[in-house]
Amino acid sequence: SWFEGTNWFRVPETMKITVNGKFAKGVCMRDLLTHIVGTLGADGMFFLATEFYGDTIENSSLSERITLCSMVTEMSGKVGLIMPNGKVLDWLVERAGEEVRERVKTLAADKDAVYCQELEFNVDNLEPMTSCPDAPDNVKKVREVAGEHVDQVHIGSCSNGRFEDISAAFEVLKASGSKVAPGMRAIITPATREVMLQCAEAGYIQKFLEAGVIFTNPTCALCTAEHYGALPSGDVGMSTTNRNFIGKVGKGSHTYLASPMTAMATAIRGKITDPRDILG
Repeated sequence: SWFEGTNWFRVPETMKITVNGKFAKGVCMRDLLTHIVGTLGADGMFFLATEFYGDTIENSSLSERITLCSMVTEMSGKVGLIMPNGKVLDWLVERAGEEVRERVKTLAADKDAVYCQELEFNVDNLEPMTSCPDAPDNVKKVREVAGEHVDQVHIGSCSNGRFEDISAAFEVLKASGSKVAPGMRAIITPATREVMLQCAEAGYIQKFLEAGVIFTNPTCALCTAEHYGALPSGDVGMSTTNRNFIGKVGKGSHTYLASPMTAMATAIRGKITDPRDILG
């Protein structure tokens, strides 16, 4: 590119994924994406653009959409695309002005679009899922590994550090009527300053602190393994981050990936716990 003054980019083929159904109590978008990663594998979207459709997607919030699209790279994909619904458009207009509505129209797929692969999922009977050590596609149902030892739980990151995610964790804490288990380290890291302020206004921060949770300032946190809970060798963690390769959050450590609800339930019980056992 330096010599010729041009760059060459390969245009990826496109995969279409349609998701229908309604999440049961204790199950959320994070569980869906974990299920998809487990189904397709680490290279299941290799060099592909993926478009998501279906009533589950159409009714999803901005936070849920970010969670879903953030994991496309964990399947070797190039980009995840979801057409904005009304709420997402309103959010964009509030921040970028009315001209966004016209610009967004150009993002829609052509009516005769051709896809290299089309898949369908239904979430009606989906259960809480987890990526077991040491790969995002080493997926099992939470109940299959329930009772396994965990030293530390972390809720946050670009995958699940928004207000909606922290609210879900708070509901589990409230339903338990309990605190973090003795010996357990529990950390919550909001994704942004705005999220932290929302948590403060809702009264979450004080409640979490009273329950024994460490509530940090907004950072990338454990994704860098450099602060707030980097795991020592031999420790096992559960996190809502998007990668769990061996040593990712500390040399010689191992990590489960799960939803904020599963993570909070695990922090309370001191071992891997299906959040439905607390939520009822």
